Amino acid sequence: YVYLMLIAPILNKAIEQFSRKQLLNAVVFVSIADLILGYLMNMDNGYSFIHFIFLYIVGAYISKEPSLFDKLKRKHYLLIYIICAILWGIIAYVTSGEKVYFKTNISYNNPLIIIASIAFFNLFRKIQFSNSIINKIASLAIASYLIQDGIGRMLYPWFGKLFYNDCVLMNIATMIVGGFVWFIGCSFIEILRQYLWRGIEKIATLIPPLHQKRILENS
Repeated sequence: YVYLMLIAPILNKAIEQFSRKQLLNAVVFVSIADLILGYLMNMDNGYSFIHFIFLYIVGAYISKEPSLFDKLKRKHYLLIYIICAILWGIIAYVTSGEKVYFKTNISYNNPLIIIASIAFFNLFRKIQFSNSIINKIASLAIASYLIQDGIGRMLYPWFGKLFYNDCVLMNIATMIVGGFVWFIGCSFIEILRQYLWRGIEKIATLIPPLHQKRILENS
């Protein structure tokens, strides 16, 4: 994420200067690179810098060429998503006994997952929705992801013990309740972080900039 934040201004500048053909060529190039290096060679399972760039450029292409993606209706995108999800589920189930193939099939750069993700995104892209409560809750969601991908990994063994392999309904209920509790806990942490950050910003405004300090010293 830090690498992507650092390179984002360069990508944005390049995307602004690209013609339609150049942007399409960039999408094709990063798609092939991500497919070969990430998926076929099983190098990173989507946890890579090149995959981040791929997602960024694909998102930019959708944003700059919306008419191209508007040719399909929402029902078509829903159908594409369902078909990809079913195919992925079948392949993942069939290869579940083969560790290497199973790991590749659940990777983020699996073509089926990428196509399904693009379809799912376009399914909701044109929906206009505004609600202050939902927007506030949505602003807290990133904390759940960042924490589970960091500190949360230490809790995986403990969380796995909550499941009962002989009861599917109990497993589903545990997953729903556990996810809800996790989201609430991480949301409180994010609220605290936002509160502390606002305090830091207020304190920072009381500190004169460095150039003003030099002027005062010289005077």
